[in-house]
Amino acid sequence: MIFSSLGLPDRQERLCSLPKDFVKLSLLLSTLLAVLSLSLSAQAAPALQVSHLRCEYKENPRGIDAARPRLSWQLQSDTRGQRQTACEIFVASSEVALAAGRGNLWDSGKIASADSTAVEYRGSALASGSQYWWKVRVWDKDGHREPDSPASFWQMGLLHPSDWKAQWISALTPRDTEIDGNNLPPCPMSAGHLPSPSRCSRRRFSPPPAACTSCI
Repeated sequence: MIFSSLGLPDRQERLCSLPKDFVKLSLLLSTLLAVLSLSLSAQAAPALQVSHLRCEYKENPRGIDAARPRLSWQLQSDTRGQRQTACEIFVASSEVALAAGRGNLWDSGKIASADSTAVEYRGSALASGSQYWWKVRVWDKDGHREPDSPASFWQMGLLHPSDWKAQWISALTPRDTEIDGNNLPPCPMSAGHLPSPSRCSRRRFSPPPAACTSCI
C-alpha cells in the first residue's frame, strides 16, 4: 500500500505496457550511438602522429652550416606495433607556401621507408642566411596516410667564406679605430698585459628593431 501511494506500481505498469517494438528500437538506437561515438573517437586520434621535427638534431635551429641538412622527426602512437611505412617531406621558402601544400624547394614524393632520423635534404640549393619551412607526412603500417605534421623551420648560417662581411677586431686593434662609422672603445685590458696569443675582442653596436642574427 505504501508503494501504491507513491505511484510506483503505476509507473511499472506503464513501462510494461510499452510496445515491444518500441523497446527494441530504443536498444538499437542506443547501440548505434555507442558505435558512432567510438568511430568518431578513432577518427579524432590519428593512428600515428608526427612531432618534434628537428634539423641537424635541433628544433627550429638557426645558423645551420650544412649544405644538405639532416631532418628527423618523432613518431607517437597508442597502437601496439604501429610504425611508419612511408613518408613525404615538404620544404618551402615561406610558411605561406608550406601551408598551401607546396614544397617549392623540395617535395620528396612518397618514399617507401621507415627512416625518421637523419634524412638528408635533397632539394634545391640553400642560400646563406635564409629561413626555410618544412613538414612531414607519413603512412602507417596499414598504408593509411596520416595528417601532416605541424610546420617547423630552420635558418641557414653563412656557408661560404665570401659571405662573411665583418672585420676582425682584437686587442691589437689600435685604440679609437673607426669601423663602419663606429668608434671602437678601448679594450678593458691593455694588450701588453694579455699573455700571447690571447686576444680581447670588442665592438659596441645597437641591433635594429627587427629580428636579426649574429654569426660569430
